[in-house]
Amino acid sequence: MGLDAKRSLEDYLRSMHKSMSGKGFGGKLDGEDKEKINEALKDGRTWIDSNPDAGPEEIKEKQTEVEAICSPIISSYYGDSGGGGGDSERDSSEDGSSGEEEADSSEL
Repeated sequence: MGLDAKRSLEDYLRSMHKSMSGKGFGGKLDGEDKEKINEALKDGRTWIDSNPDAGPEEIKEKQTEVEAICSPIISSYYGDSGGGGGDSERDSSEDGSSGEEEADSSEL
């Protein structure tokens, strides 16, 4: 089990590193966001190297920590570029349920 968790973290770090270099979205991020992601990836790699005997829960916790830094930045990139997610508000208001709920809550 610990080996699977370690492999999962290593795969995530490798995939993010690849996305950050070359023609991935890394070239389109501003310097501060790119630096945050690169620092998180470096920290994850250093942690793996420094904790070879870590258990699966510790490894999963570290992966969650790295993802907590990277995911919001990546999500905002895709949201800002119109790559999905932007239609969810429009879709919910088109069926009327969202608009009715908002009207009901404003009447209270």
